[in-house]
Amino acid sequence: MRITLALIITAFLSFLAISSSCSRSYYHDAEVLSAYQRQAEALCHAADAKAKLSTCRRAKACAGAAQAGLEAVQVYQLASAMMTATIDDRIAADAAYAGAVAACGVAGISRAGADRDAGPTGSPTAGPDAGTSHDLKSTLDASKPQTDASKPQITDGGAHG
Repeated sequence: MRITLALIITAFLSFLAISSSCSRSYYHDAEVLSAYQRQAEALCHAADAKAKLSTCRRAKACAGAAQAGLEAVQVYQLASAMMTATIDDRIAADAAYAGAVAACGVAGISRAGADRDAGPTGSPTAGPDAGTSHDLKSTLDASKPQTDASKPQITDGGAHG
């Protein structure tokens, strides 16, 4: 009886460990990456004329890395939904996310701000800029890459786009 109970418990714990390791949701990652894009865009648009070129170049580097991260996460999510995802898809999504976090950190856009902007439901939460306009935040969807030409794009002010 004890051996049977031990086997059942072991099987249950094994199932629990396997299912929890396979069920990571990348939705939060997409929200954070989208928040990095919004922060980068807001940073560029809010920069004063004297620092605009430097600020927008940093913001563009962050936004580009966040976009690449979003695309990798979406590829993984689509492959997962179709049950064709491989470990390579998962590693690519994780690496792209980590790269975006690092690039934005170097550019001066903090993870704490992105987490705050992402909030539990993807909407801005109360913070130091709670009274400011969040127009850009309402136009971007974390589930879609920011590639629509109608949306404002970040440029570094140079002729090379």
